[in-house]
Amino acid sequence: MLLASDLSRSKAVIRLITFRRVAVSTFLPSDFAKVWLSLIAFLIWRPLISIGANSLISIPVILATVVETVPSTSPAARRGGRLMSGLARLQGDFQDYLLRASEAVGAHVFGTARVPVATRLGIYAGAYGSRLADALQSNFPALAKLLGEADFHTLAAEYLRTHDSPYFSIRYYGDALPQFLAAHEDYVAAPVLAELARWEWTMTEVFDAADAVPLTHEALAGIAPQRWARLRFAWHPSVRRLALSWNVPQIWQALTEDSERPQASLNAAPVQWLLWRHELTTYFRSLTHTEAAVLDAARNGWPFGELCELLCGELGEAQAPAHAAALLRDWVGSGLISSAA
Repeated sequence: MLLASDLSRSKAVIRLITFRRVAVSTFLPSDFAKVWLSLIAFLIWRPLISIGANSLISIPVILATVVETVPSTSPAARRGGRLMSGLARLQGDFQDYLLRASEAVGAHVFGTARVPVATRLGIYAGAYGSRLADALQSNFPALAKLLGEADFHTLAAEYLRTHDSPYFSIRYYGDALPQFLAAHEDYVAAPVLAELARWEWTMTEVFDAADAVPLTHEALAGIAPQRWARLRFAWHPSVRRLALSWNVPQIWQALTEDSERPQASLNAAPVQWLLWRHELTTYFRSLTHTEAAVLDAARNGWPFGELCELLCGELGEAQAPAHAAALLRDWVGSGLISSAA
């Protein structure tokens, strides 16, 4: 939310704007154009607040524009003509400067003897990457703690070099880090790092998933017996499944709780894990081979009758009914199932 003080400061930033003239008013209503420019200036200036409000006047702000009034053009020209492509080129050049240190954006910026172009641009040269690196650390705090500040900085720099952020929110930046760690020559020899990153990202997905009202035991008991064979279950949006070869849940828990961390160890066989959220609490537990198989089948849309047949094949006809009832009771009690139909 923009505070009144923020808006007044953003107006001050606008007065420091030094970009060449851009005919924004040809495709944006003038009032909206001013708001749009103020917002951009605010968003770029906002990360510098920690420097101190009194330092604002000394900061050479580079993102600025003088909106000039030009004769109106046809709607077709406004949508796809030279003016729009000029703005797109300006935006692209600035993005290339931030991501790849391209010098093309310098042609759009006025410099002075006191504050040359290089100085103006240099303020933002590392700010974008630093913010993404901070987001990466926020999304993978246990991995960052395990590696240590210097090694995580090296990892972040290499990831940033090869992965632009395609999202509007940096909350999602780092979604490819597990695959990056699993394939990069500097980290492929330590597969526990990739699995820890998978675990952390999945835990974040679980917490951020949409909510849903869980199915109750009373609602399940009210389903007519003749419907049970064809009954299918809808699952809470937070439910996730992982198969892990390393003891990363234990490592993650120790790092998160600042307790003694166990040595990384390879499991004799991949361990199946279930993760979910109930209300505001995230849960996880390991699964037996049988429960993992039945749970995966149920999440893939198998009806209850076929799930019972699967259990018969795993445990035999004598044990299957009681085991099916126990699994369903536990899933409903844990809030994993949102509906049955």
